[in-house]
Amino acid sequence: MIPKPKSEAWPICAFKEQPYQSCSILEDRSGNDHSPNSLKDELDTILGEQANRQLLCDAFNNRNVRFDRIAMPSFRAFLERLEEVMVGRS
Repeated sequence: MIPKPKSEAWPICAFKEQPYQSCSILEDRSGNDHSPNSLKDELDTILGEQANRQLLCDAFNNRNVRFDRIAMPSFRAFLERLEEVMVGRS
């Protein structure tokens, strides 16, 4: 799994005020956590507290995320490969 620029971009796409819209531009943002437009800070703001594994799991479970609507090239590549691997294991 190689998110671009980093993994926070994927949940931001699903959780932002207007979910799933214009998400591909997130992949062009800086992956630097110290930038003034940090994806990590944006995700924390959206969630209302500092993101952690449990908070993200709860958010994905409680918000009815539509993974098929996350139109980001890095996420699509991840999903396609995950499906290949899972089908191969059946």
